[in-house]
Amino acid sequence: MARIRTQKAVASRIDLNYHRRPHPWRRARVGLVLLCMLGAGAWFAFSSVRFKDGRPILIDSIHNPGPVARAHAQIEQDCKACHDGNGEKGYWLSVSDQACLACHDGSLHHMNQKLADSHTGLSKADLIMATKDDKHPGGGLSANCISCHIEHRGHDALAGTSDQHCITCHENVDRALQPGTRRESAVRVIAFNTADHPRFGRKLQPTGSESASADAAWVDSTRLRYNHKLHVEKIRKKGAPETLAADLATDCVACHSSFAPQLDRSPAAPDKKPPPPYFTASDAPQGWYGSSDTRYIQPVSFDAHCVACHVQTALPVPPRGWVLGELTVKDLFREEFSVSHVDLSLVRSEVESNLRKFMDSKTEYNATKPGAPGAAGDAPAAGGPARRGPGGARPGAGSAAKPADVAVKLTEAEWLRVATAATARRANELLEENSKRYSARGLEGQKLPEPTEADTITPAVFADYYTAYIAVSSCIQCHDLEGNLPGLSGAKESIADRLRTVSTGIPKTPRRWFASSKFDHAAHRQMDCRSCHAPAWTSEATSDVLTSDIDGRYSGAASLTIAAAGESCVSCHHADTKSAKGAPANCVTCHEYHDHKFERSMDNPLISARQAALGAAPASQPAR
Repeated sequence: MARIRTQKAVASRIDLNYHRRPHPWRRARVGLVLLCMLGAGAWFAFSSVRFKDGRPILIDSIHNPGPVARAHAQIEQDCKACHDGNGEKGYWLSVSDQACLACHDGSLHHMNQKLADSHTGLSKADLIMATKDDKHPGGGLSANCISCHIEHRGHDALAGTSDQHCITCHENVDRALQPGTRRESAVRVIAFNTADHPRFGRKLQPTGSESASADAAWVDSTRLRYNHKLHVEKIRKKGAPETLAADLATDCVACHSSFAPQLDRSPAAPDKKPPPPYFTASDAPQGWYGSSDTRYIQPVSFDAHCVACHVQTALPVPPRGWVLGELTVKDLFREEFSVSHVDLSLVRSEVESNLRKFMDSKTEYNATKPGAPGAAGDAPAAGGPARRGPGGARPGAGSAAKPADVAVKLTEAEWLRVATAATARRANELLEENSKRYSARGLEGQKLPEPTEADTITPAVFADYYTAYIAVSSCIQCHDLEGNLPGLSGAKESIADRLRTVSTGIPKTPRRWFASSKFDHAAHRQMDCRSCHAPAWTSEATSDVLTSDIDGRYSGAASLTIAAAGESCVSCHHADTKSAKGAPANCVTCHEYHDHKFERSMDNPLISARQAALGAAPASQPAR
């Protein structure tokens, strides 16, 4: 009989209770699961507990991926302060931009970067890394904070972002800008080397250049005449110790310092240190070489650095006095006062004030004129030999000697006219002479008109003339002049048209030549000044830019007849090689990402938010 094989017949032969019977493999599986659970628990306990002084201490290394940045230390145990999940529920709560903005501003990187209308429009692939924000002064905020700032990498690693984040946009900056906006930097910057990084100087770079390594003729636009070579030589001769005389680098700190002290040089304080240059620490006042801000060198000040050599007296009237025709005015007031290094309008006030003091102290004005030939007392004594020497008669010239000067009394009006005329004549000579000598500009074709006997000269007019004389004899050595020379009828022109020195353009705060980067002199204090500022020792023109470029080249090197220094930025700052380790060369070493001029006010957003939630008074009116 044939065997019947149906599905039902086959299923009836299967024991449906097979899983209820013990089996070695099933026992082993259960035991293995229990063993893994016990092992995991033991490992957790071992990793989370440490004993100190016999007492167990719970640690968090098992569930904390790493320490937070030092700035976040106060919230290290409060995970939800950052991990808010961006409002979305779930097991993993990510860090949202809103959590970062609770404490940070998140200002834009650049005003022309692309902006999304909301977070949904952000795209790193499309180089859109910021959102619009009409309430923010910059018009937008940086977004996707955690794409660049990764926490739990150590106490100091939060701001140390990878260069790859920068290269994403700076590989081709034009792609990252809003349509129709102008680019202000090189189109491609991907590494710190001469091929992939632009030359230094935001305003010194050729406008519109597409090349990262394009060169340009750098020019310092400061309107001031200063000769570094001359001053280096003068300072070295002024009194540098013999042990330092050959060390040119020492001369830098005679005038350049990161500290700007207020020096007291009053005669009443003889124990005060004299003004610089200082050659050793013992010569300088306390704190001269120290500063809390070592990034910048403080501006050179006339009152703090130059006055020791450039004494501001009432300036060089000829020793004989003012000479006009046959008259020589002996009454001078030039030694009665000193002139401050201030605007010419204030110098004029000083001149007039001291002139009036001088005139108030005078009861008569004296002058001299040559005596008549053969006057009494000029001939040699009777029966004696003719006098020899400067006052005696020359052989063959007769017996008459050189006549003696005759004293003349002048009225105040005559004295003012003679002094004004002599000042005008000498000032016009100096204007022509010094304009050529110092290549000065601003007063071409102008002259001081000389007064005649019909002109009445007031002290104010003479003060104007004397101030102009000071300008063309002293100020013109360093400054260009502009405006109009004064006239005999007094200053009728507006204040804006009066004679004045051209603004030098030197800021009162330390100058930032490289405004898009940061630099710290303290970090480079082991280097010789000549490594970066070699041309200073041979530069004779203010227009020479004495700051080195990325590769150590200098503007005007040919005219300075000086080779670039052997060291440069890329000599030290480069990627590690087989032969040498390099100093940091990543972008954040010198550059910041967020442009702080786009930051909002310093109002604490946490306090403002809490007050708004409680309905309290605004921050400007705190509740009591």
